[in-house]
Amino acid sequence: MKKLLALFLAACMVAAAGCSSSGSGGSSAGSTEPSEGGSSQSEEGGSDITLKMSYWGSTVEDEAVKKMCEVYKSETGITVEPLYVPNADYTTKMSSLIASNSAPDIAYIFTTDVYKWADEGLFVDVYEMLDKDPDYSYDDFIPQAFLEYEPGKSAGRRIATETINLYYNKDLFDKAGVEYLPSKWEDALTWDEFLDVCKRLTLDGNGNNAASSSFDPNNIVQYGFNLVKDYDGWGSWILNNGGKYYSEDGKQFTMNDPKCVNALQFLADLCNVHHVMPNATTAATQNNNGAAQSLMTGAVAIYQDGQWTCLDFDGMNFNWDVAVMPVGPDADKDAPYTYTTCAPICIFKSTQHLEEAWDLYMWLCDPNSALDLYKDGLWMPLLKEWYEDEEKLAMWTDSPARPDGYAGALVDMTLNHVVAVEADYVSNFDQMDAIIEPALETLWLGTSTAEDAIASINVDSLLEGARVATGPQK
Repeated sequence: MKKLLALFLAACMVAAAGCSSSGSGGSSAGSTEPSEGGSSQSEEGGSDITLKMSYWGSTVEDEAVKKMCEVYKSETGITVEPLYVPNADYTTKMSSLIASNSAPDIAYIFTTDVYKWADEGLFVDVYEMLDKDPDYSYDDFIPQAFLEYEPGKSAGRRIATETINLYYNKDLFDKAGVEYLPSKWEDALTWDEFLDVCKRLTLDGNGNNAASSSFDPNNIVQYGFNLVKDYDGWGSWILNNGGKYYSEDGKQFTMNDPKCVNALQFLADLCNVHHVMPNATTAATQNNNGAAQSLMTGAVAIYQDGQWTCLDFDGMNFNWDVAVMPVGPDADKDAPYTYTTCAPICIFKSTQHLEEAWDLYMWLCDPNSALDLYKDGLWMPLLKEWYEDEEKLAMWTDSPARPDGYAGALVDMTLNHVVAVEADYVSNFDQMDAIIEPALETLWLGTSTAEDAIASINVDSLLEGARVATGPQK
């Protein structure tokens, strides 16, 4: 069955994110002892097993999942029932399914929900399953592949991996006579160099750039830079200046470290002093907060986002590329200096068909299973060989969604220079973020300094109850 699944899944995986089991008798979300029974065959030679899988994502992913489920059934006889739920409704829907003892077999799970449901004993420990699987080793996976909810226990592996980097409109660079951004980490710009580039690419309505004495900051038609102003956006600047949100044990809030303060102030000054990046209000009113749209229209020359945005760029009629993040003055250049992130995919203990669910689960690791989604720019592989083997690397990077700078800026970075975003391993990060983000809003709007904004943040009570589990592998 395992090899048959692998062959099949290689053709159908595209967004394998959404099927779960309904088997005979349904599923009980509270069950802690999954069935180990094998596949049962119908009189016609097919299987009467149904696996249910829930997922979120774009319409492209949704369509891909459904097509893959059809192929899966045609190749294995096992029905995979896809359950698509929009991102905004996902936690509510999953909570309802769990409460009604009808949880899927396999599901995307938001990281913020993993700890709660793992503590309730709802997920299979994938480390235990991996130990029993002779076809896989921990060494097969890139770092940060697994999400641990406590040391030595993993509720799931990531759906894929997603690295935070820079994207830019090369046509705007050509027009301004500005050299393209570097795609190799060893060539990364300093913050001062990056600021200079942004000034030259920020234009007012009269065509003056932000380096000109005639520049009108009240009439900007093109910004040099923008980013999503959330923890993996501004947080990566803290990281590339050698700072951290928290101490290694997760018990101390460390954003008051000068490395963090300076990083946040630098970003705020891009908005409010140098006028090369829209502040929170301007971004909202001028629709500059969508990477693909803003780059294509020329509203923004450089945009920071996760590599999933390559999917949006693919097929758009403009000349774009990928670059590495700049490096701060206080950074250790040999340390990780950008983030990788992605929610995990988990197996519910309530599944009645654990063996089949595991085969499907691990098949989803193989880019052959969803090659189109890798080539089209949505995902990056979890298996090392798809980065290190030139033939396999070309299979997913030889694509319009993977421009010239991709190999250096994202492939090398992902293997050697990233760390998981704190939201992926601090148990109550979402509660802390609900306090941090409003405080930083005053910084983006220019009504406070970074030092004052950070001083107003008090998450001590939350830190007392935080649980930190890092290890990418057991």
